[in-house]
Amino acid sequence: MLRKGQIPFSGILMLVDAAVVFASFLISFWIRFYSGLLPLHKGVPLFKPYLVGSLVVALLWILVFWLLGLYETRLRLTKDEEVYRVGKGAFVCVVAVMAFSFFYREVVWSRLVLIMASAISFLLVSAERVVLVVVFRRWMAKHGYGIKRSALIGSGKTAKHILEYVNQHPEYGYRIDCLLSIEGFAESGWRGSKSLLCERLSSVAGLSGAIDKHRLAALFIVLPHELQPRVIEIVNSTEHRPVELKFVPDMIDVISSSTKVSQLGEMPVIGLRELPLTDWDIIIKSAFDFTLAMLGIILISPLLLAIAILVKVTSRGPLIYSQERVGFDGRIFKMYKFRSMMVDAEKETGPVWAKVVDDRRTPIGAVLRRYSLDELPQLLNVLKGDMSLVGPRPERPFFVEKFKLQVPGYASRHRMKSGITGWAQVHGLRGATSIEKRTTFDIYYIQNWSLLLDMKILIRTVLQVIIPDNAY
Repeated sequence: MLRKGQIPFSGILMLVDAAVVFASFLISFWIRFYSGLLPLHKGVPLFKPYLVGSLVVALLWILVFWLLGLYETRLRLTKDEEVYRVGKGAFVCVVAVMAFSFFYREVVWSRLVLIMASAISFLLVSAERVVLVVVFRRWMAKHGYGIKRSALIGSGKTAKHILEYVNQHPEYGYRIDCLLSIEGFAESGWRGSKSLLCERLSSVAGLSGAIDKHRLAALFIVLPHELQPRVIEIVNSTEHRPVELKFVPDMIDVISSSTKVSQLGEMPVIGLRELPLTDWDIIIKSAFDFTLAMLGIILISPLLLAIAILVKVTSRGPLIYSQERVGFDGRIFKMYKFRSMMVDAEKETGPVWAKVVDDRRTPIGAVLRRYSLDELPQLLNVLKGDMSLVGPRPERPFFVEKFKLQVPGYASRHRMKSGITGWAQVHGLRGATSIEKRTTFDIYYIQNWSLLLDMKILIRTVLQVIIPDNAY
């Protein structure tokens, strides 16, 4: 008899996916030949080949989804990520079906039916998975379905973090109910916990009995650095038991969400830091930046001319103000702005951040900074390749050296080109706001970059220019 933790959610997901694709194929057949919405030049074909074909296509979708890892239910995904994964799988399926129908001439299917079936399948499977995977799976987890009863072996800051995190996120499929303390090298020190079972073992050999006693499906092993070589003892003592072993290195300050495990030949390698963009990503982002920057300069050229005239006639000094900033890989470059402050504004104070009420601003400068119009010349920086349209905002060398010592992870902002706007800026983190929060948002952007995210940030930036919030 299956226990709660053994419910085959992946199997349920496969059946529902197959049913949706099968139904999409039949709906497309009906729309093409029986709905009366489209003209019939050659009459209605036999239904049997389409019925058999719909079953084959449904099985093909399941196979492709399985190969792409879309039935890995331990992943915690957002709705957007789930739809993206379905879209990627659907594209592969469409290409495969089109190729099959082109080369296998024994059965002639309507190309229009195939196209409609593919589009409907994508829409319905996406909607179905948003409900099942994002909503229903979490509901199942909260009610104890699909949860693997687990124990934790270890102590310290990392162990406590793992315990709290796993139990706060049941959608991962685990719940830590038990703390095991092994005399000699894995003292938990949590015996007083009322919500957890705590058991002290005299040796590693006692693990086998504890697994049976508490009906454990997984063990989380979290040991301090000096004891990690002894993990092999736990592995060997549970080798014959049907239990998952999850080893968590005591490196909580080093390992992040961008950490990946890969194979280098036959050797497993943990990537503690990966470059955020591949070579192909860099090409795509650069082309995107150059095209939009050039188009933007052409479209807003009347506005640029008007601002230039106003800056020149309202105050003494140069039209464009250039300032050293730190960009990608720590390189220094000259960033351009329309001058919005008096000449030698920092002569008496030295480098300081702009303030809400700033006497150094020119009459037109207050308006330019209010609507971020002083930033428009940075489109030239984008064309030169110094900056991107979207990315972490560049700071002056003086502040960079200061923040590198004060803010953890600040230097990692320079792993990507600086931007005219960024993820932090569209969340209101501009000017004299928390540099720690800005750094957190910048790192999130770097780790989760996509062209779609860039577009989203640019749209939000335009809206904020129209209705400014925190610019000065």
